[in-house]
Amino acid sequence: MFHDDLSLYTNKEYRSSYYLEKCWKEIEEKVLFFIGSIKNPILSIYFESDCICLTVISNKDIVYQDYIQKKFSHSLNICDDFIVSVVLNPLIEKNNKYNCTYSFVRDTDDEGIVELISDYIINVKNYKEIKNIILLKLCLEIQYAINRNIFNYKISNKLNKSDIDSFYELVYFNSKIKNITLNESLEELRKNNSVSSDIYTELLILIKEIEEHNVQTES
Repeated sequence: MFHDDLSLYTNKEYRSSYYLEKCWKEIEEKVLFFIGSIKNPILSIYFESDCICLTVISNKDIVYQDYIQKKFSHSLNICDDFIVSVVLNPLIEKNNKYNCTYSFVRDTDDEGIVELISDYIINVKNYKEIKNIILLKLCLEIQYAINRNIFNYKISNKLNKSDIDSFYELVYFNSKIKNITLNESLEELRKNNSVSSDIYTELLILIKEIEEHNVQTES
């Protein structure tokens, strides 16, 4: 159920949290500028294999668009056809709000797309809160993409390695963002039903094994 090599859970090359932090850092200054200078802009963000595309729309007009070359190494950068699409549109109807999803054509080599369409109203005051919500939603689905495209694990209805790895990453990133322990993060996610009971049990074991592995590695 776990990676044979426990270091894969901490190697940044295979972690969605690292990927997201590096991608977002490339656009953060621009995002803050536009949400501070334009009322309720529509933000369209694409993470592609070699670049990040940021588009800002106001009153149905494109007011800014830029393609930013990635300056960091990550395993997902070799996936030429994998895309992360984020659209923050405060003008869409509430009943059209979507959760974050990872979709791909099964039984093919399709690398897929992680898509998040939301009606978040983001401004300078609530920026950090909304940013963290968005990154946590993306974190889980992008880790599933890593498991499918890099580790070649199957994604199915039956609990397997891809589920454990992906939810571990969610627990880890939540702990980092909120500055709490992994176990505290796991308990929090279980209480708000973000982690099922069967995954919770496996993660308790995994967290202990990783901690023991890290101690042995450091000594």
